[in-house]
Amino acid sequence: MRKMVRWMVVAGAAGAVSLFLIAVFALAPATAAAGTSGRVVAPQQTPIVHTLYLPVVMRVHIPPTPTPTPTREPSTIRLAFESKLNEAGANYEIYTIRADGTDLFNVSNLAGGDLDPDWSPGGTMIAWVHYGDNEEIYAANADSTQVRNLTNMGGFDRAPDWSPDGTKIAFHSFRDNRYEVYVMNADGTNQVRMTNHSCQSHDPVWSPDGSKIAYICGLDNMQDVFLMHASVPYSGYRVTHNEAPDTSISCTWAT
Repeated sequence: MRKMVRWMVVAGAAGAVSLFLIAVFALAPATAAAGTSGRVVAPQQTPIVHTLYLPVVMRVHIPPTPTPTPTREPSTIRLAFESKLNEAGANYEIYTIRADGTDLFNVSNLAGGDLDPDWSPGGTMIAWVHYGDNEEIYAANADSTQVRNLTNMGGFDRAPDWSPDGTKIAFHSFRDNRYEVYVMNADGTNQVRMTNHSCQSHDPVWSPDGSKIAYICGLDNMQDVFLMHASVPYSGYRVTHNEAPDTSISCTWAT
């Protein structure tokens, strides 16, 4: 007896796969039969059909990928900035805030105005420019304790920049009737004039190793970058040769 097996696979929605065994055919053995005329009639096979349904369903569910929800991680890193905080008539103050936007804190909290904050290398202190009767370099601990006037010279002192080791601060001053670059100890002592150019020297920036100071010489036009040895007064020399008029430039070191 021969058997014939037929399978049917049906693919459905949502990843469903159905497998059916739809029929088993059994063919009975052939037998010869005599016809009415005496001839032998060809054997007839009588199929025996067994229909059997065996559903086998495999359903695979693949959930959609969820969209990540942004979260703010707690941060101990702080930023320093100057702001009036949108208060009409308020003075500019020096604020710090965590990098995640929390814990806003007023560091300066002084009458007058406070601008241009600069962190000490260890992040424990901040220097800035205080605008009152004069423009002076102030500094304080990051928690606003020990606020003090570092320059206190009655001139216009601006643009403080800490040395990489945190022991000195470079700045520029108008105390000699033109802008020149000065360096002082971090506590305000030993203020030393470092430049002597007729072109007006300002905006000093320490090199990463603390050995040199770059600065700008020139005001409304013909400004150039100069460089000097940080420990040698009046050692500045011209680095760029800018002939374009009305140019305002700044410089920074690669780290």
